[in-house]
Amino acid sequence: MSLLGCTDSAEEITEAPTTSPATSPLTSGEDELLVEIEAEVPGFAGFIKDPTRDVLVVRSTSPDIDLDALHSAIRERFPQFAEMEIELVRVDRDFGQLYEWYEQITATIWSAPALAGQLSYTDIDENENVIEIGVYSESAVNTVLGYTAERGIPDTAVQVVIAERGCYPTYPPICPSP
Repeated sequence: MSLLGCTDSAEEITEAPTTSPATSPLTSGEDELLVEIEAEVPGFAGFIKDPTRDVLVVRSTSPDIDLDALHSAIRERFPQFAEMEIELVRVDRDFGQLYEWYEQITATIWSAPALAGQLSYTDIDENENVIEIGVYSESAVNTVLGYTAERGIPDTAVQVVIAERGCYPTYPPICPSP
């Protein structure tokens, strides 16, 4: 596995793009494996497979991330990506922190009477380095943001989007035919 776009110098690590054609290579239920990687490799913040190139874009909070340990941890848990080149991108939050906040907020909002019937999905978006929450109304956006603020989750770590009813939260969204 080789490394693209990274040297020992912090200046070589780029900021995470706000828009990207990249998609998450993971399926539901694999967040725990990412938490394990972050525990072994401090600063790890997730990864995505760039669909336009044979590259795994790895998010990191640290310019000094242990690349050998990172390669090993990915190879062990996600062998389908073992031989892919890696591009390292600097972000603000590691995956463990996002996951901790995600667990807190999802337990709250999915059981909140004020949001009954107003939630579409919750996800950790490794590409944007945020918790993404899909809701069906503007009032639900404000309610969710109130809950995140009560729990001390920074606004910059949460992205609440208005979702279309019946659509799956993929990029691009998958919606049933009319």
